[in-house]
Amino acid sequence: MITDSASPRREELLRSLGVEFTIVPSDATELHDAQLTARETAQLNASRKARAVAKHSPEALVIGADTLVYLGTKLFGKPADPDDARRMLGELQGKTHEVVTGVCFMHLESHRCEIFCETTSVTFHPLTPEQIRARQLRSVRPDHDDPPIAEGVTWKDLAPAVKFELKSLSTENAEFVGDHLAMASALIDSDPET
Repeated sequence: MITDSASPRREELLRSLGVEFTIVPSDATELHDAQLTARETAQLNASRKARAVAKHSPEALVIGADTLVYLGTKLFGKPADPDDARRMLGELQGKTHEVVTGVCFMHLESHRCEIFCETTSVTFHPLTPEQIRARQLRSVRPDHDDPPIAEGVTWKDLAPAVKFELKSLSTENAEFVGDHLAMASALIDSDPET
């Protein structure tokens, strides 16, 4: 199986299903046409992405996906930079927006194609500018600045209440933060005076 998406969330979902897959990013250009609904646009783009990858591997099952965020009739694309992301979060906070995901399963060799779409309503609680900045900082991890984690120290050693709090993060970020919390705890336990 091949997926066109390098999305960490989609990768995590496929791994949780125990599916073996390869990531091959699609070079298809995403289309946005004011004459199409969000559902039509997401499905069209998912199909275009799947086909672009499937042309090179017609024997493989290819999954193409496209996710769009709409507030009313306004489309939100991927943020260009951190300032753009803050602006978008500022617009979405305190409101309900729609997350529309189109999915295409394509197997060119057998001439089979299934396309569908799911829409989810998401409501953000009101956020202050400080909360928006804090949310952004939680998602940024400059790897070159990561302190070392001792062998055998893992987030799995944390108290259940702490692990529960980490559930609000993506799996990758939760494990990253959890490992560092466990390391800090181990250092404090080994020398509380420091």
